[in-house]
Amino acid sequence: PDTGPMHLANWLGVPVLNLSMGPVRPQETAPYSPHQYVLQAKMSCSGCWTCKHTSLLCKAKFHALPIAHIINQIAMGTLPHVHDLRLLQTDLDHLGLASLKKIHPTQTTAEDCLDAFWRSVFFALYAHNYWPNVDPTIQTLAINFPNLFLFLKQHITCLRSQLLQQVRSFSTRTDVHTILWKQPPSLRLFTGFLEMYLQNEQFSKQAWNHILSWITTLRLHLTTAQ
Repeated sequence: PDTGPMHLANWLGVPVLNLSMGPVRPQETAPYSPHQYVLQAKMSCSGCWTCKHTSLLCKAKFHALPIAHIINQIAMGTLPHVHDLRLLQTDLDHLGLASLKKIHPTQTTAEDCLDAFWRSVFFALYAHNYWPNVDPTIQTLAINFPNLFLFLKQHITCLRSQLLQQVRSFSTRTDVHTILWKQPPSLRLFTGFLEMYLQNEQFSKQAWNHILSWITTLRLHLTTAQ
């Protein structure tokens, strides 16, 4: 699993098969070196950060014998198709950033488009001249999944209004936490980052200005998408 020993093994150059189970996102917790492997349950909720089930249904997909068989096949140079599990490999994208690619892709999914969109947004938060490169990922999302695109645009606008109201009312940190974590799953990767950023900056006025500026810029790019 995505624990300290796994990351130490990766750092030392040991081949790793990361068993990504439970309420984690392998895009954030997988080994960062290229050409490592990740197993994830083939479930629509995989990659969440807060499980709402009474037990971890994704964890139930992992069984010792099939995983031993997968390890053996990888060691023999064969990349297996896995029932109930998704096999991914770590890689570097065109920007040189760590990424995950599916070993046996079938078709582009909403999750793929959403991941590409958020990756480009996070890069643009700190490399401001990269914002024009966010637009192609928005276009891809709008063309392939128009309902998801409209949903995202609507909730980003709503999030901006809610946070502006909190700033004006001098609300408590608990109120902010509630707002950020009540957002739909398609936004939660972003809102989780916003909360950590505010915490790390002690909820300073400058930190609030930064996140409101980011949300406003993101809303503008979503609104102007054709």
